[in-house]
Amino acid sequence: MKTLTSALALSSLLAFVGAADAVPLDHSVVVAAVHKAATRNLPDTVVALEVYGVSFRGSVDVPEGAAVSVRVRADGDEDWIGRFGATALVSIAGKEPVTLPITVNVAAYIEVPVLRFPVSRGSVLQGADLALVQREAGTLPAAVIRDSLKLVGRTTKRDLGLNQVIRRGDLEKRVDARRNRSVTVLLRRGALRIAAPAMLRQDAMVGDLVQVLSTGTRTILYGTLVSPDLVSLTATGSVAAGYLSVNDATASPPAAIAARPEVP
Repeated sequence: MKTLTSALALSSLLAFVGAADAVPLDHSVVVAAVHKAATRNLPDTVVALEVYGVSFRGSVDVPEGAAVSVRVRADGDEDWIGRFGATALVSIAGKEPVTLPITVNVAAYIEVPVLRFPVSRGSVLQGADLALVQREAGTLPAAVIRDSLKLVGRTTKRDLGLNQVIRRGDLEKRVDARRNRSVTVLLRRGALRIAAPAMLRQDAMVGDLVQVLSTGTRTILYGTLVSPDLVSLTATGSVAAGYLSVNDATASPPAAIAARPEVP
């Protein structure tokens, strides 16, 4: 019934505008109406919008010089990007609007950081390596990083090219300290604190249980990474005894190992 009513309304309007000086509905008027409707429903991240395809079924003739009003309606805000069907309500000279089914292609553009220069695997990204450009949202690959601040200081996992967007998979996992980093290991026992140099044996985040290689004794120790440069040892009796013995006045500890009372 709704389709029949629309057809009758369209027939009535066509009869009204059937004079010799009538012209087809201006396509640009419908495009402008779609753009206005889509812009009203887009998220703030969209910086530009392009309506690059509008086709409608049926036709409407407009008397020359007559005022034309077009409103566009679609189901749901999420329908305004990509290819979708909608309804155009066309009113001529203030008359009852006629419904035209339309098919629309809308491209939304967002700002994303891209590389200003090619970079090689293992490079640490700097702000000067990046530029903000507009890219069509629907063409971007999954997991693209859109915030430049989240890229600065990150290490690339592979070679990346000029103008390339950057995905999470293009970067090394973010860590607080990398394997083979020189760290200080710290052992606390009562009022005594012993510090010694060591090398981290794995990439780690602060709070991770890590394995370190003692520089002085060449033994493997375990502890918690409490900062990028400091590991708090998890010491059992024999390990603690070995480290505490270097505070004995008769001992000859490695020069790099220092023992001192805990500062209150």
